[in-house]
Amino acid sequence: NGVTTTKILDANVTSVKLANGAVTSVKLADNGVTTTKILDANVTSVKLADGAVTTAKIANGTILDEDIDAAAAIADSKLATIATAGKVSNTSTTATESNTPSAIVARDASGNFSAGTITASEFAGSLTGNVTGNVSGNVSGNAANVTGVVLGVNGGTGIANTDKTITLGGNISTAGDLTTSGAFATTLTSTAATNVILPTTGTLATLNGAETLTNKTLNSPIVSSLIADVAYVATKGDLGTNVDVNSAVSGTNLAGTITLVISSPGGAGNNKLIEVIYSEPFSSASYPLLFPANRAAAELTEFKQVFAKGYSDKFEITSGQVALPATIYIWNYIVVGR
Repeated sequence: NGVTTTKILDANVTSVKLANGAVTSVKLADNGVTTTKILDANVTSVKLADGAVTTAKIANGTILDEDIDAAAAIADSKLATIATAGKVSNTSTTATESNTPSAIVARDASGNFSAGTITASEFAGSLTGNVTGNVSGNVSGNAANVTGVVLGVNGGTGIANTDKTITLGGNISTAGDLTTSGAFATTLTSTAATNVILPTTGTLATLNGAETLTNKTLNSPIVSSLIADVAYVATKGDLGTNVDVNSAVSGTNLAGTITLVISSPGGAGNNKLIEVIYSEPFSSASYPLLFPANRAAAELTEFKQVFAKGYSDKFEITSGQVALPATIYIWNYIVVGR
């Protein structure tokens, strides 16, 4: 210990005075080696022990983008979740508004996108395109076009009704099938609440025009007028003595009106007054009935009564035992023939 540090002048001990390996760590005082004692670039990576550089030795913000190798291959486990909006651009993803398989869906400038099959538990808003599969739940809104046939169990008709429409002003309820025949327009008009019982078969009568009734019973009929059937029009035949030519017959083989004009009184009783000729004769006989249609005809009583006698081709009216007074007589008639 003869030579101490006090015996050595400052700067007299240079590196050439020291043998290689002579200065060990135990020869250095704590904190004896400062940054000023280390030349720049003299501390290389081989001078650093494994694990010597820890996060505490790296100042915050000192690692820059250029400090990271392009081939560093940083694992996903080292990356935090990107949760901030706008950090990922659509152009850096597969996002598109087109119907592209396995691509992220992006909306176009109008907020729309194209897709193939969409499976959803619920759908709200306008729907354009085809719907394949079952639709359950409530469907509201207007359908511009539905292609295909909607079955009856789903509220449709079950058949294709091209260009046909149904306009309802109320409910329709049927207890069985409703079928029409004949390709003609049909209009049913009601003026108030209507309840009609239809026959099981046959033809309904019309309001206007002639009708042929078969096996019908008329209870207390009211005849407002007698309508001639042009196919079976009855005509006036021979006239009796003192009967004016203005006498007339208006009607058919089955019904009509007789106007008898007696121009002057006199003549014998039991005289033929007028004949009614049938346009088509009956098979064997006819049975005419007269009904007074004016006062003069109704007042003929006792010996002045008139009589109608039928034949297969005509019937005639004859006077009673006393000749008729001069006036106008009117009767309605009906004929039963066989």
